[in-house]
Amino acid sequence: MTTKSSMAALLLVACASEPLPEEPRAYAGGWPVAACDLTPSGTQVGDVIPDFTGLDQFGDEVHLHDFCDKHVLLTTGAFWCRPCLDLAERLESLYREYQDRGLFVVTLMYEDYGGLPPDLEDLQQWADRFDLTTPVLADPFGAIGNQLITHDTSIVHTENFLTPGMVLHTKDDPTLADADVLDSLLPSSSEAASR
Repeated sequence: MTTKSSMAALLLVACASEPLPEEPRAYAGGWPVAACDLTPSGTQVGDVIPDFTGLDQFGDEVHLHDFCDKHVLLTTGAFWCRPCLDLAERLESLYREYQDRGLFVVTLMYEDYGGLPPDLEDLQQWADRFDLTTPVLADPFGAIGNQLITHDTSIVHTENFLTPGMVLHTKDDPTLADADVLDSLLPSSSEAASR
C-alpha cells in the first residue's frame, strides 16, 4: 500500500468510527453549561429559538443553548440607547434576586457609542460599568436581535423571555425586566428548588 493510500484508508477508518464526544465548554465567566438536545423551530412565540453564538466580555464565543435549562431574559440594545442604559443599571440586581428561581440573563449589544459593532473592549467596559456578571455578547448589526422584534422599526431595545428548552415565551416586551412581571413568569422558590 502506498503512503497516500495508507493515509486515505486511515482517514476512512477514522471517519467511519464513532465521533468523539465534545468536551464540555467552560466559560471564563464561570456560567453553568447545560446539555440539551434541541430542535429549533423558529423565532415566534412558542418556538424553540435557534442557537447562536456571540463574543462575550471575556473573549469567549458563548452559545445561547448552553443555558437551555434556565429561564433566560434575553435583552438587546446599543451603548447609546437611553432605555438600554436604564435597564443595565438594574439588570444585575434583578438577576441576583431571581437566579435561585432559575433566571439567567443574556445581553446582546449591537452598536457601541460610535454606531459601530462592539468589540471586546466595549463589551468589557459595558459589563464593568454596570457590574454585570452574566454574558454581554456582541450582536453586530443586530443579526440576532432583529429576528426577535415584532414591530417594523430598527432594533434598539428589546426584552425577550425564554423558558427552559429555549422556548420563546414572550417576545419584544419592554416590561419583562420588571420585578412583578418576573415574579409571574418564574417558578416559585419552592418549585425551583425541587427541580
